[in-house]
Amino acid sequence: WLDRAEEMDAGNYEGRFISTWIGFNALYGRLDPNRRSWGDREAWGTFLAQVWRIDQDERIRHVLFKRELMIFKLIEDKYLSAAYWEQGESAARDVKADLRKAMAKFRTPNLLPVLQMLFERIYVMRIQVFHGASTKDSSLNRRALQRTGNILWDMLSAMLSVMIEHGIEE
Repeated sequence: WLDRAEEMDAGNYEGRFISTWIGFNALYGRLDPNRRSWGDREAWGTFLAQVWRIDQDERIRHVLFKRELMIFKLIEDKYLSAAYWEQGESAARDVKADLRKAMAKFRTPNLLPVLQMLFERIYVMRIQVFHGASTKDSSLNRRALQRTGNILWDMLSAMLSVMIEHGIEE
């Protein structure tokens, strides 16, 4: 799926995002002992914690620092906040608080909370794309779709490397 995303035209943000998300889903997807799928958030939350723990070369940290400004822009985008879609404009205060938390956490050794917050935002974009709330080639979310796709691409590449080099036992 990473190869498929790479083959997409530069302006095909939807196609690249979808292919990259499918690749990410292939990494985080889990079954319980009864062979039922875990819920998305639970599965990718557990996966992020595991891949962060085994990332001995700090590849994920490197991507976070490389994309720091873009990450902050995504976190402060109210349209990528689940709270905004649940509570409306009253959630704007929560979005600003999330941004302050992310900025503060960025200066600590443990960036896992920032990684999780980032993937909450990417997941909202996934919901918009996969469930039809995002219109193809719409000007309303082009920048957010491009940003989430680019970060997801970088993260998937780093996570695949971590899993290949350090996660076989996982």
